Amino acid sequence: MTRIITGRSRKPGVSRAKVQLNGVPKSRVLQFGNQKVKANHLLPLQDSTDLFKIGDFDGLRSRLHSDGVILVRGLIPQQTALNARHLLLKTITDKGALAPGTDYRDGIIGCDDDGRYIPGFTVDALSGGLTDDRDDDVEGWLDVGTSQTMADVFDGKALRSFLQMLFGGADKFETLPDNTWLRLKGKG
Repeated sequence: MTRIITGRSRKPGVSRAKVQLNGVPKSRVLQFGNQKVKANHLLPLQDSTDLFKIGDFDGLRSRLHSDGVILVRGLIPQQTALNARHLLLKTITDKGALAPGTDYRDGIIGCDDDGRYIPGFTVDALSGGLTDDRDDDVEGWLDVGTSQTMADVFDGKALRSFLQMLFGGADKFETLPDNTWLRLKGKG
């Protein structure tokens, strides 16, 4: 769910004009699905990591109810996330998409023969299909998307345990929507 906040800032005394959005010009138009929004109509997500760290699930539920979304950093163990990152970067290294002479762990997307950045990859994790205009390598991407390494991130014990604590009850959560996208994007 993309949360688009328009109007006044929720913080007293802070106008939208003063909120920094990673250096994105306020007049820049961003697209979310079919909707276009000026950057100055967006606010950063409120970080809920502090509530998670102290186990305040009532506070997390309250924030989810009021804001419609919560941001929790460090929910997935760092090594689990690094393993998934390694798998994705190794896969695109094998496809020649990273800049020559760079360490693949830096994830620097390379340029094509005309000097344009390689656009990156958007892959349906559950089918292996690419959405980009290029030859499909369905088998290779299907192996990545359905690997235990990736499942540990988007359907693993840490996420399922968090959802169980947040919503209560038995673990009957559908963590994988019909489309789960793996995105690796360069500049340009």
